[in-house]
Amino acid sequence: MARLAAGLISALLSLVCHASSIVDDDGSLLPASPAEERAVTESLHSIDPLFQIKGIYQSHIDGLLQVEVPGGVLYISPDGKYILQGEMHMVDKGQVINLTTLERQQKVARQLAALPDEDMIVSAPEAEEIKATVYIFTDVECPYCRKQHAELKKMHRYGIKVCWLPYPRAGVDSPAGKQLQAVWSAVDRQKAFDQLNAGQMISTAIRPNPVARFRAMGEELGINGTPAVILPSGEVLPGYQTARQLAKKLGLRVQQKKEQAVPRENSAMQGA
Repeated sequence: MARLAAGLISALLSLVCHASSIVDDDGSLLPASPAEERAVTESLHSIDPLFQIKGIYQSHIDGLLQVEVPGGVLYISPDGKYILQGEMHMVDKGQVINLTTLERQQKVARQLAALPDEDMIVSAPEAEEIKATVYIFTDVECPYCRKQHAELKKMHRYGIKVCWLPYPRAGVDSPAGKQLQAVWSAVDRQKAFDQLNAGQMISTAIRPNPVARFRAMGEELGINGTPAVILPSGEVLPGYQTARQLAKKLGLRVQQKKEQAVPRENSAMQGA
């Protein structure tokens, strides 16, 4: 058994190609050739004509392509005959790296970094004090989202810039979805957002807004609950995070004394 395991690892390492030959300048995987894309598409559509293919790329293993599908990836031979489902790992200097997770996080990070500030609600400390940026998918009906919002001043104290993204879990046309649309339609989004988190209903007329687009983006990224905090690396932290937890995750200096200055009971009351 040990010999078999060693043989499998050896085979995997022999197949792993140099990353520089399969990735673009921005770190994204290079697309498959037109012929490979055609063969793979035909194969998958022969299984199901409605099979959703979001992209076909080179993979880290020579002779194996990576197919992006809703909710994950498949690995497939260039002729479309052989399919693997699961996560790809690489052994590097004694460390096991989950390439599937790493690439997913990098893609998320690129998508979020490309978002214009005017589409989000951006809450930031003074520019010279910004040390990191996080993105938070939030919902008006989520009590833990209100608790997350109550951490904002402490997050700023750590130098954390927060970009809020709307994610109405019950749908864009639900009461919560309409309230989020009202916030994103307001002239002063930050003020309307603060009011909403304080329990006040927003009466602003709904105008064209990006709520539906962000809801779809969240689904594509696998967001299924709020708050969902996304780090600059693209790692998703599900659920409420204190400012101190976030600062530690971001590698920022944690000043214990400042955190203790706000009693836990008061913080909880603010988010209730």
